[in-house]
Amino acid sequence: MNLRHHRKHGYTLAELLVSIAIIAMITGMAIPAFVKFGGFASNKKDVAARELYGVLRAARISSISYRNDTAVVYIVRPRADNYSGAQAFVVDGFGMATRATKDQYERVIANAAYDHLLPDEVFVLAKDPQAKFRDMPNNTAVVSHLTAEESQILRVNNVLDLPPASLADFKGPVGTEGLSERGMRKIYLFQVPDNSDDALEPLDTFPNTSMDNTLANAYPAHVFNPTGELGVPGSSLQPWKERITIAVGSSPDAPKDERFANNPEETGATTPVLATPVLIEVYRSTGRVQIAS
Repeated sequence: MNLRHHRKHGYTLAELLVSIAIIAMITGMAIPAFVKFGGFASNKKDVAARELYGVLRAARISSISYRNDTAVVYIVRPRADNYSGAQAFVVDGFGMATRATKDQYERVIANAAYDHLLPDEVFVLAKDPQAKFRDMPNNTAVVSHLTAEESQILRVNNVLDLPPASLADFKGPVGTEGLSERGMRKIYLFQVPDNSDDALEPLDTFPNTSMDNTLANAYPAHVFNPTGELGVPGSSLQPWKERITIAVGSSPDAPKDERFANNPEETGATTPVLATPVLIEVYRSTGRVQIAS
């Protein structure tokens, strides 16, 4: 009887080690290039933008469902700007609140410090877990509220869109890139104590956020009306500002490789270009929210 010997084919240990070494070498060369072109940075911005997008949508749905104004409230804090060398004010956190009920409002204005506030200015921190304040992750921030068209004009003309250098610049008078032009309103935020019969407590955890020179609990907010539309005070927005654009990018103190498309320390660029942000669009007349890029 003929016996056939079958040889088993496979890799030797030496071949496996050589293959692993080659893969490690290729990976070592690819990852720095991926980082340089914003691969991981883009993921950070995507995550941050989707978190904010989710809260904006939840606020709009809540306003329609409960027939009550619902606000996405922003934390504005200073960050060191690694390009200008000054400080810059950006949105680096957010939460959700609802307009105070009649009873809550009356309990607020019973305090002489707040008796001048109007009903549509008084908001209460929502109890929903999704409403709690959270910081924007991974060195990200809302860096601009320019429209996509405005951002493109800046890029074509090599103009760097730096964040406001002061809180006053962030607030801005009507007709500038201030609160109104950002589609925001100034609201006063309170929280209901554990004993619901007590006076409402002003939420002033983030004093740098205050949009009021005398009261620390004044916050900028995008407010959705019970119809679902974005409630903007007055009519200062130009017709083409029907669409409010929120740009989520790297914070001013983020590593320059993440913040700039052409890191000036590496390229020697006299006019650095900010890395492309993720754009969230909010339509004023409908309140529709979408991620544009």
